[in-house]
Amino acid sequence: MIGLKYRGGLRRKSVGLTLFVTEKVPEKELSPRHRIPKKIKTTAGTLNTDIVVWRPMVEQGLEQATLMYDGSRQGTLTCFGLRSDNGFGVSCAHCIAGDDRNPATPTIVEMWDAQNRQWLKAGKSLYAVYSPGPGEPGNFGYVDCGFFSLRDDGLITRARNAKRLRTVKNLYELLDQQLTGRSSLDPKGVNDPSRIARVIGVEMEALDGNCDVVLEVEFPGTFKGDSGMLWLTSAGKAAAIHARGEKTQEGRGSSLVTAMSAARAADYLQVDLAYG
Repeated sequence: MIGLKYRGGLRRKSVGLTLFVTEKVPEKELSPRHRIPKKIKTTAGTLNTDIVVWRPMVEQGLEQATLMYDGSRQGTLTCFGLRSDNGFGVSCAHCIAGDDRNPATPTIVEMWDAQNRQWLKAGKSLYAVYSPGPGEPGNFGYVDCGFFSLRDDGLITRARNAKRLRTVKNLYELLDQQLTGRSSLDPKGVNDPSRIARVIGVEMEALDGNCDVVLEVEFPGTFKGDSGMLWLTSAGKAAAIHARGEKTQEGRGSSLVTAMSAARAADYLQVDLAYG
């Protein structure tokens, strides 16, 4: 990916080419042809390189429900999608795919009413595109987004009053920016739904798939159930939709996470994103 360089475990401001490996090997144990050069010359100039061990990533949809539930996994309502006079709920495709895990088949989507402690019918999935792995002939590369109809009066009212969002078109503008999100979860001992992250890379092609944005999240990190969380810039632009986090031990949040470009999601779904 194009990312920020780390040195001694600390993030630097310099941007270069990040290469991912399953494990680091001492340079003296590698033949010269297997060593990654510290700098690479290109027609646009010289790029510094950085070698990073890439941990296994997992979708952060949870097989229990708190906010949204498709019969199989929990997810977070990203925002609303507006098209003409219609409003829809937007989230990750893998959170509204249902028991058959096929985003192309309609699925009832429920939401948790915390005040009355009961499940409410939020709507039905209408359209989703999902291809989290490397791009192959016939698929879209990294895509994980979908929308569902709104059946709940509260959600319908929120969609009508939601304000349209501007989206970040150029991912490279996000490098080293601080983004904020709001989690639907309340990890034990943390009574704050806000999440803060720093963009450390874009357009990643890693060992277990592709993604648009790579983020480093402050404590407590993200958890299963945060899939769909919307990351916003300080100017209020929709930057990315949270999808996956590094695999961690039970009870620990992920600090390294990946997300889909919000602008690309809006283009694929052919909606305007709105928040409120």
